[in-house]
Amino acid sequence: MLIVPHESVVFAGDNAAAVFHETGVVGVACALTLLENGWKAKRLGIPVQCVPLDYCGCKAHWHPQGISTRLNIAELARVLGIAAKG
Repeated sequence: MLIVPHESVVFAGDNAAAVFHETGVVGVACALTLLENGWKAKRLGIPVQCVPLDYCGCKAHWHPQGISTRLNIAELARVLGIAAKG
């Protein structure tokens, strides 16, 4: 498993499809970012599954000051096929 801090890392350069086509990507972000990058991944033939944040609050798209949000860990664990601790 590789944790990538930002979508720009996945789609940087010309070899994203070669790097991720057999591995796939699980995107965790706000709905707008997931939609935009899901389409990029589809065009590149990269298998992708998405887990949206519980609500949106980033400065880039949703709120001028930014609002902390949450991730549903149980949903992420389900998508990854692992047991959630807790």
